[in-house]
Amino acid sequence: MKRFLLAIVFVAAAVSSQAELTIQVTPPVNPAAPGNANTTTIAVPLPTRGASSNSTTVAAVPVKTEDVLKFKNADTLHGTLVSANPDEGVRWSREDAKGAIAFTLANVSEVQFASVVTPRAGGPRAVARLTNGDSLAGEVVGLTKDALKLQTWYAGELNIKRPMLASLEPGLGTVSVLYSGPNALTEWQQKGSGGRGWTFKKGSLVCAGGSGGMTIGRDVKLPDMASIECDVSWMGYVNFYMLFYAENFENYYNSDCYALQISSGTIYLQRCQRNSGMNNVDQYVQVESLQRKNKARIGLKINKQKKTVALFIDGAMVKQWTDRADFTGKGTGIGFVTQGQPTRVNNIVVTEWDGKLDVDSGGPGKAAEEDLVRLINGDKLSGKLDTIANGQLNFVTSYAKLEIPLARVVEIVMAAKTVEKPRRQANDLRAYFVDGGRLTLSLDKLSPDALNGGSECFGKANFQRGAFQRLQFNVYDEAKESEDEDDWSDTPAPGVRRGMIRGAAGGGVIMLNGNVMVQ
Repeated sequence: MKRFLLAIVFVAAAVSSQAELTIQVTPPVNPAAPGNANTTTIAVPLPTRGASSNSTTVAAVPVKTEDVLKFKNADTLHGTLVSANPDEGVRWSREDAKGAIAFTLANVSEVQFASVVTPRAGGPRAVARLTNGDSLAGEVVGLTKDALKLQTWYAGELNIKRPMLASLEPGLGTVSVLYSGPNALTEWQQKGSGGRGWTFKKGSLVCAGGSGGMTIGRDVKLPDMASIECDVSWMGYVNFYMLFYAENFENYYNSDCYALQISSGTIYLQRCQRNSGMNNVDQYVQVESLQRKNKARIGLKINKQKKTVALFIDGAMVKQWTDRADFTGKGTGIGFVTQGQPTRVNNIVVTEWDGKLDVDSGGPGKAAEEDLVRLINGDKLSGKLDTIANGQLNFVTSYAKLEIPLARVVEIVMAAKTVEKPRRQANDLRAYFVDGGRLTLSLDKLSPDALNGGSECFGKANFQRGAFQRLQFNVYDEAKESEDEDDWSDTPAPGVRRGMIRGAAGGGVIMLNGNVMVQ
């Protein structure tokens, strides 16, 4: 009889999209001990990996009100972070739970935060790029033979060891961040016919392929001068559109916007106009390296008044178009359109732009034999960087010792022979800043207000938690490595829902519709 009822419960759970997931968190007890009632029960909405739809979906609540905890098996749980540390794991609270729930760090993939802090406007904004791929924004205090001193709004003064510094951009200016994400599927509108639609997975917008024309977009209030950057990865060959200054995501090709089309190694800039369709702006550009890879960072810098669009691939400018007709973009939104190939988009950062083009002189992957300095007028100097002090860069070339005002420096690239990468540490996590960039550090303690940890790059430091939009755990797992190689095997089909939350610490019991699943 019990088996018959259990079968009915599971059939009902499989058929109903409204099935409820219940977690019972129970401390370890003697199973034979009678009358034990020390149990916390939580009614949890089914974990989702992002819904997909063939109709336009508009976010009902544009701002998240709860933190989101993501597990390595792609399950999710809404609530509020209480704390995290290597010994106790992640402690999580919900309104319908009595007390905090503990999850072991080994089972946790990511935490996304509902509340963040907007960076303060102020002095010059520099970006220090480290040898492990991290990037930290702040104001340059000075550079000695041992360390870069960077004053930050989120951690005070950081002393970054000089060998860990790959490059420095000292004069980016203060920027206004218009959007940083993605953070949830509900932030976006989507439209398409057939195929599998867009989903949200592990901090990314994912379209699993199928029919072309799957569109997703949102209004980010693009200003007249804007910078748009995002990481895009694909399976097979790249084939998608990136929309900007868009006003209509349902029928973009018959509205007034611009579309960057990347098809294999060929990239076109197209004007979309109501009643006129899509037409190329000037000549296309060929980027053959896109045919030999499956991911790239795409950057656009747009000057509406000058009608220019500059394209960057992995930090190197490859083309600047000038529209000889009137600027066609009438909206302020951005969007992405797949053309049948599985596509993933993440690390989207939209900011105001100061109009300066920082043209990469060497392109990605080129190792400098000497330190390289690029100046604001386009001049380049090679030699040895000595120090930075009192707003002056002291630089030694083969022909002279130079003192250069730091305000005239666009970028400093450190010689390859002088740098080294930090060693991986136990409990390393990656923290992603609200205004772009990331930080890798070994976790000591995490609370709703502070993130404490250390790195071989800068030692121990205390960070404002609100400076980060999300934290990624277990960054060196094989599963993470395969994700870096873009393993698409677990890309969800629409309507597929997982039925368990795993990882409760302390001998917890997991229940599905009243039945014990894991004990």
